[in-house]
Amino acid sequence: DLSTVELLYTADVLVAAKKYAEAAERLALAASRDEPDKTVAGEVLFELGRCRYYLRDERSAAQTFQKMAAEYRGHPQAGQAATYAYELWGKIAERTKAAADYLELAATLRNLLESFADHPKRVDAQWLLPAALQLAGRFTEAADEFAKVPESSPRAEEAQYRRVLCVRRAVEAQRGTL
Repeated sequence: DLSTVELLYTADVLVAAKKYAEAAERLALAASRDEPDKTVAGEVLFELGRCRYYLRDERSAAQTFQKMAAEYRGHPQAGQAATYAYELWGKIAERTKAAADYLELAATLRNLLESFADHPKRVDAQWLLPAALQLAGRFTEAADEFAKVPESSPRAEEAQYRRVLCVRRAVEAQRGTL
């Protein structure tokens, strides 16, 4: 029985040989174990996300990167995992137009904003979070988040316009339930 570190190492060798399915199997096994070393555990998830991406399983890759970024915030690659997660959820949501996928994107963006104060994509995330909520039909939440877009943002003016639209849509939706 290989240790988590040995599974990670052999998976790296398989990835180098472009044997992504076999590498993903080893990494999934390693991820299923209770690894006390958080650096190793985070590395396993990051590499598993990469393998799933190479295997063109965008949804599983997005979920894996999202989990890594949320559970291993102190890991050196957590910020990159957050970027990959939001980029993949963005592609998925754009393709499916499903509210659930926009909500996954919003959750990923919220984690990025709350956990990674110096993230290079922070300004983008401040804009994309309310946009994702709006597209998911969460108009009240979207309006609240559009109000938080800084005035220094290149999209500040549009954010205020969309905030008003979302408030109106929320009122209209509430009116329909009265």
